[in-house]
Amino acid sequence: MVAFYLAAALYFVVGGTPPTNRVGEPIGGDYVAFHTAGRMLLAGEGGALYDAGRVREVQRESTLGLVPKLYDPFRNPPFLALLYAPLAPLALVPSFLAWTALSAICLVVALRLAAEEVPALRPRWRGLVLVAAGFCPVYLGLVGGQNATLGLLLYVLIYRAMRHGREAEAGAWAALGLFKPQLFLVFPVVFVASRRWRALAAYGLTASVLAAVSIALVGVDGARGWLRIVLSADLEGGIVANQSARMHSLKSFLDLLLPATSGLPLALTLAAGAALVVPLFRTWRSAGSWGQGIEARWAFTSIVAVLIDPHIFDYDLSVLVLSGILVGWSLSGARWWLLAFDVLAFLRAPVPVGAVYLQPTVPVLCFAAFWLWRHVGVGTPTVRVPAALPLAPLAKVRAA
Repeated sequence: MVAFYLAAALYFVVGGTPPTNRVGEPIGGDYVAFHTAGRMLLAGEGGALYDAGRVREVQRESTLGLVPKLYDPFRNPPFLALLYAPLAPLALVPSFLAWTALSAICLVVALRLAAEEVPALRPRWRGLVLVAAGFCPVYLGLVGGQNATLGLLLYVLIYRAMRHGREAEAGAWAALGLFKPQLFLVFPVVFVASRRWRALAAYGLTASVLAAVSIALVGVDGARGWLRIVLSADLEGGIVANQSARMHSLKSFLDLLLPATSGLPLALTLAAGAALVVPLFRTWRSAGSWGQGIEARWAFTSIVAVLIDPHIFDYDLSVLVLSGILVGWSLSGARWWLLAFDVLAFLRAPVPVGAVYLQPTVPVLCFAAFWLWRHVGVGTPTVRVPAALPLAPLAKVRAA
C-alpha cells in the first residue's frame, strides 16, 4: 500500500508545472493555506489572516499566478499559524516538503510511544509505522499537507497521560488539540465525567493562554474573522457539496442521505450526537482509575469524537490509528472491524442509493462504537499482552 501511495503521489506531481501538479492544483493540497498563514504572520499581517482578499493575493504569489482563482482559507485558530511561520520563508514546494518530513516524524514518534503501551509491539514499532503509513487517511494527510499526524501524536500523548494518571498533563495536551477544536472537544466531557478537576483546570488554563496568544497575533477583529469563516453557512454548504466523499461524520452522512431543505438532517444529527455523548459520559462516570480497562474506553471515546465532529475529512481519521492498535491487541474480534474500516477508508466514495448517497464508513463506525460500548458496559476484561508472548490469537489467550 505504501508503494502504491508513493506511486500515486509521484504521478500527480510529475507532469505538472511547479508549484502546481498534474491537474493544475497546488502541490501539497491544503498546505497552501498554512503556508499563507505563516507568510502573513512573518510579514506582520496577522490582522489580515482571515481577510479573503489579502489571502487570495498571497496565494496567487505563492503559486506564481498559475491558479488565478485560488482561495484556500486558513480555518484553524490563529495560534496554529505560529507553527508554520518558521517554514514560511521557503517557497511553497520546499516548505511543503519540509512540513511533510515533520509530519512523518510526528507519525513515527506517535507510533513509537503507542507501541510502548502494548508490550508485544515494543520490538515491532518500525513495522507498525509501515502498517500505519499504509492506512489511507494517514497517506491523505501527508500528501495533502495537513496536520493529521500532529493530531494523532496529541491523541497518543493524551492517552499516555490518562493511562498513567497524569491529570494536568492530559488536560494540557487536550487543550493543545484546540488547533482543530471539533476533533478534541470530547476531552473536557471526559474530564468532567470522570471528575478529574486538575485535568479540567489545566485544560482551561492552557486554552486561555492559547486564546490570549491568538488575540495578540490577529487582534479582536482577526478573531472575529476566524469565527466568521468557521461559522459561514455558505462555506460549510460548499464543502459538503464538493467534498462529500471525503467526510465521515454523522452530519455529513445524514446530509448525503436526506434532503437538506427539510431540516431533518440537522435534527437527526443532534439526536444521534446526544445518543453518543450520553453513554460516553456515563462510561467515564463509572470508571474508577483512568488506567483500568482504558483500551476499549479510549477507542469508544475516539470513535465518538469522530462521529460527532461536524467537519471531519478522511485524513482526520488518522487519530483512530491509536484505537486500532489498542483494541486490536486487547479485544478479540476487533481485527474484523479494523479490516472492514481500512477497506472502506481506502475506497472512500459514497454508495449511490437512488437519488441519495450512503457513506458506508459511518455505519461501520457506529456499529464499532456500540460494540466497544458493550465491552465497556458489561465489564469485559481487557487483555494485556506480555512482552514475551508470541503473536497468537487472543482468543487462545483468553481461553488460557
